[in-house]
Amino acid sequence: MKRGHSNSALLFTLVLLIVVMLPMVAACEPDVPLEIENQTDMALTIYLKDNEKGTVGPKSTEKIKGITGTLGEWQIVAKNSQGEVVFSKIFTPTELHELDYKVVIPPPSQIK
Repeated sequence: MKRGHSNSALLFTLVLLIVVMLPMVAACEPDVPLEIENQTDMALTIYLKDNEKGTVGPKSTEKIKGITGTLGEWQIVAKNSQGEVVFSKIFTPTELHELDYKVVIPPPSQIK
């Protein structure tokens, strides 16, 4: 009987460690800088998952922080000074990695 009790205690301890440590490890992932190239003639405010991350000037490139983790999707939105959405796209972590974490916002005439 004692052996079964110690196995249950060991299993409980392992499950508890996994449940507690996994979120901590995921939270400790460093931010990956995201490079935004703005090819438009206007300053754009960049949002990641509805959080404002900074402004990129017209025809310029800026690095912003905010991409963490390797799960889920990231919606990148660019708004002009009037608050109108000029660019919006959802990227998977694989897509961002393949793009070398560089997102190009083309001029409005080239946006589909």
